[in-house]
Amino acid sequence: MRKCITLVSFLTVFCLSMAARISFAGDIRGEWRIHWPNRTVNSMTLKGNLDALYGVYIDDAGNSCLVLGSGDKQSVSFVIQCETWTANCKGMLSPADVLEGSFHTDLGMTGKYRMVR
Repeated sequence: MRKCITLVSFLTVFCLSMAARISFAGDIRGEWRIHWPNRTVNSMTLKGNLDALYGVYIDDAGNSCLVLGSGDKQSVSFVIQCETWTANCKGMLSPADVLEGSFHTDLGMTGKYRMVR
């Protein structure tokens, strides 16, 4: 009987864990902090869904920049369009509210970024 209860408990926790992963996989809306290689951290608010992602990025000077993109349940591509520069970003989603990827700008900068909620 104990083995049966233990197995049912394990399966319940496992199923709830998988449901949490699946529910995150398509929802990246909300507040994010993006960490750049130069150790700056900027805020970004994302809205919409993975078919039509949009939002606002706040640059180092406090200016608002447009964010447009799209993706699927595993990856996302977006463009940050600021007044003096544009960054093209691609990344992978994880269930732990983390998005990691690479970027390149029209100013010739490239590197990796990490976004967290």
